[in-house]
Amino acid sequence: GKGVFKRVVNTINLFQYIKEARKSSKPIERLSFVITNENLYDIENYVKFAKKLKIGAINFSVLFEWESNKQLWLKNEKVDEILQRSFKLAQKLSIKSNLKSIITYGVREHQLPKFCFAPWHMLFINASQEAMACCTLASLYQNILGKVNNLEEVWYGKYLGTAYWQART
Repeated sequence: GKGVFKRVVNTINLFQYIKEARKSSKPIERLSFVITNENLYDIENYVKFAKKLKIGAINFSVLFEWESNKQLWLKNEKVDEILQRSFKLAQKLSIKSNLKSIITYGVREHQLPKFCFAPWHMLFINASQEAMACCTLASLYQNILGKVNNLEEVWYGKYLGTAYWQART
């Protein structure tokens, strides 16, 4: 909507101001970016934008290719080149990202492994304060990891704890 971008940037700047005033590195901000055919050439500028805002991390997501978003599918033959350049720029600017994983495993569906990085990079919290490991399965009860009163409890709780993930793999 109108003015949303400016309000978001102002809020990020306010966070940075407060962190500097308190001489604190927390909270840690991270930007998100869904890679599509329409914004592929914007990735490097987004990395530079993160640096300008003093944000140290970007989580890149690969678009789930559904019939309804066909115009956004990555068809560009320069995808690998752009991702490599963006990864090198992020490293140079000390911006953490998951681009290396995307470069390694690719941006398209694989026979093996069919893999989603989201549970290792993000925690999804719905409007009911329920933490979820997956955005795609957000409507499924089995995806709910617990109510978010304390993130440490959710992160180390019975669902996200080591024993759970060992049993699932």
